[in-house]
Amino acid sequence: MRFIDGHCDTITTAIASKRDLFENDLHIDFKRLKETGCICQFFAIWLKKEQYNHAFENTKKAVNFFEKSIENSFVKKVLSYDELIKNKNNGFVNAIISVEGGEALEGKLENIEKLYNLGVRLLTLCWNYENELGFGALTKIKKGLKSFGIEAVKKMNEINMIIDVSHLNEKGFWDVCEYSLSPFAATHSNAFGVCPNLRNLNDNQLRAIAQKKGIVGLNLYPQFLNESGEADINDILKHTEYIISLIGDDYITLGCDFDGIDETVKNICSVSDLNYVYSVFVKNFGKQTSDKIFFKNYLKFLKSVL
Repeated sequence: MRFIDGHCDTITTAIASKRDLFENDLHIDFKRLKETGCICQFFAIWLKKEQYNHAFENTKKAVNFFEKSIENSFVKKVLSYDELIKNKNNGFVNAIISVEGGEALEGKLENIEKLYNLGVRLLTLCWNYENELGFGALTKIKKGLKSFGIEAVKKMNEINMIIDVSHLNEKGFWDVCEYSLSPFAATHSNAFGVCPNLRNLNDNQLRAIAQKKGIVGLNLYPQFLNESGEADINDILKHTEYIISLIGDDYITLGCDFDGIDETVKNICSVSDLNYVYSVFVKNFGKQTSDKIFFKNYLKFLKSVL
């Protein structure tokens, strides 16, 4: 099995708990990524509210922590699609640094380029709150992107930084559709039609992502899979079947949200358990579609945006 996962919070969790990224008891470490067949893992940097006063500097510190962690290891930070393919062919685990929440920009357009120069290749515009760019889905605010958010979208297109709409409210989502000339991602969001959580995407949003040739990453947080808060592999299958029935199997990927969730799906407690998920997917969807979901769709997307 090979896979690409579009979202984990392992950097933030490791820093907060003073754990090592090579081997630990979290959902993800470098050793298990290699053993499980990871082609590429997106590592998000997320800040707590108390870190917002120095958001850019705190993000930079997290990047430095990650850089030190991968020194002399089989994990390689990726800056381009060509690098990813070269590393893949040489047996390395690729890592793409992302930032979860536009707070890191501190309202300054030049900070997008500064993050890019630090190696960041994806920005989730909002987390659950309002920021200088727009409004998180959980704010329940129906306004769209702010003027700075629209400027940020255009700047990200210009320098080939991936726009992530997970956590963004619906009006902000439609503004990204309007202003982004590039495909964009919902890295860790499920189907609202299966589980009506504000973090999930409705049918029109899913169709719009497909029309833009973007990607939707399956999130393994039980609360985003069903309304009971407890989930198993069947719930993941339901979201997958629903999305495929709506937009086909070319735009669906993995966005597990490991180390960013406080509960896990039954029998899926870490990255190692993706082997189990893959085997169930092959039984239900066949190898061709399963490989698309697990890595081929992401490779195609990254080729178009990096």
